[in-house]
Amino acid sequence: MNVLSIDTYAKLNRVRMRDMVRSPLAVTLVLALLGLLILEQVARWQEPPLVALDELGDHEGRTVVVQGIVTHTRPLDAGGWQLELSEGTRRVMVFAPGLERTPFKGDHVEAVGKVEWYRNGWELNCQSGHVGVLKSASQGDITLGELARAPQAYTGSELVLQGEVIGPLAISDKGVTFLLASLDGQHGLNVSIAPSLVGALPPLTPNERVTIQGELEFHAPRFHYRLRLHDEDHGIWLRLTEAPAEQGL
Repeated sequence: MNVLSIDTYAKLNRVRMRDMVRSPLAVTLVLALLGLLILEQVARWQEPPLVALDELGDHEGRTVVVQGIVTHTRPLDAGGWQLELSEGTRRVMVFAPGLERTPFKGDHVEAVGKVEWYRNGWELNCQSGHVGVLKSASQGDITLGELARAPQAYTGSELVLQGEVIGPLAISDKGVTFLLASLDGQHGLNVSIAPSLVGALPPLTPNERVTIQGELEFHAPRFHYRLRLHDEDHGIWLRLTEAPAEQGL
């Protein structure tokens, strides 16, 4: 058996590699791989950035991604929808002609489109982009944190919210009012129980964890949003730490 020296073996390998490079098929494969790598990098560079609604003016003419709560919807005569997205006090119109599903007020959506100035305001034109629903308002309950992002989207809606009763409870001939705080303590909402329902509910005490169903309304005299319990279908369920199962009141 012939044993090649290391130097001879290396020379043979260089010859084989040179022959492979000269092969048309090998050259085609190498170029194809390089092309795929270049396309991947270009795609990454061109991925639209996620921007806040109040930053749209810094991206005029560019394609961006925004997220927000749907606070107004209007069907377009030619098909699709025009949406108003809100994030806190910021609002922006979204032109979505390709949106076929019916959007709901309160939907948390993500939209990809081109930033344009239209009728004294910034608009996101999703003519060639898309609008996707991150969380539908028509399915499931929302949290106090989600409600705080755009409460105007839920005004007049029946909501089911969970939180902790924060005292003191204000009791008067107008009913009972108290503050409902999120379990992380970051958000709060005023709750008003109508006099007609007060007698049907046992007294609440501070620090109780509850699930509440009521109607969200904007209380103009005090300039705040509140969850109002005024219908016989509205109610409160205690969620005691010692007993995970909910008890209807």
